[in-house]
Amino acid sequence: MALVSLKEHQSFGSRLDELVDAGKITDAEADDLVAAPRWVLPTGEILGYLGGLVLAVGLVWTMAAALTDASPMSIAALLYIAGTGILVLAAFLQRKSDVARRAGEVLELAGGIAWVAAVAITLNEAEIRAEHIILYIAVPVTIYGFLRRTYADFSGTIMLCAGWLFTVGAISSLSDMSDIWSTSMLLGGGTVLFAVSHTPMNFDFAPRSVGVMVMVTTSNSISGMAETAPATLLPLAVCAALFAYAAMTVRYEILLVAGIGLTVAVGVLSSRVVDSDVASGLIVTATGAALVGYALYTLKHKREQPRRLTTA
Repeated sequence: MALVSLKEHQSFGSRLDELVDAGKITDAEADDLVAAPRWVLPTGEILGYLGGLVLAVGLVWTMAAALTDASPMSIAALLYIAGTGILVLAAFLQRKSDVARRAGEVLELAGGIAWVAAVAITLNEAEIRAEHIILYIAVPVTIYGFLRRTYADFSGTIMLCAGWLFTVGAISSLSDMSDIWSTSMLLGGGTVLFAVSHTPMNFDFAPRSVGVMVMVTTSNSISGMAETAPATLLPLAVCAALFAYAAMTVRYEILLVAGIGLTVAVGVLSSRVVDSDVASGLIVTATGAALVGYALYTLKHKREQPRRLTTA
């Protein structure tokens, strides 16, 4: 279930209001639905994943020790076989219950990683440039993840995020651009991920949070590379826009990241414009107070609308 969508349809909260007005559910039942978590991961399932992770580490450790003297292509062949077996099992499990389907998606990721490693070894043995290898692998992964984003619970969006960032990174490296321009490409890549997270998909938290992290870190990196006061306006604009978005949509994780990024940007700008450390400190303090005030006002306004959620 996508938490945010740009489609023209009713939000979860407005639909609940209609059901209450029609007498189909009570106010208490509607409040229970609003408070209910959208994701539930039973303890037994968590322990199962933990056990599977330990098992995987043990198998990889054993195989690494056994294949110390093996040729790269032998290792690649073994990865092809293992990856295929894992993907077949993943496809089988995804036709079963919810727990089995989620386990199947975890195996889908594991099998995909095995195939990525096998293809990387194969192409490296063919003496293909590293950036080209990344592109040959990342582009299909991105396309596959994009196509799977509405069908898989989480594996599709995770593959989409990883594949897209590696694709952008490889293209910027192949372009032989300066550090500022290559970082600007990563900023654009993060912005694309953030925008894509607002289209229908499952587990939109992944591209949204990754996109925000990339946008905040790269915009501040560009400011640091330029070392000029005007360059600081870029992270200020990016972080301010994200902070306003987070406050309006009650996205606490974005609120935290954007707030930190905005504080850093304001501190850098004040140090470049104002000579006095005291004045710089006062500017940062005033900015922080304004951010807190704005966030509290917006969150209070949201709470006054009990069933108006962040969906659109």
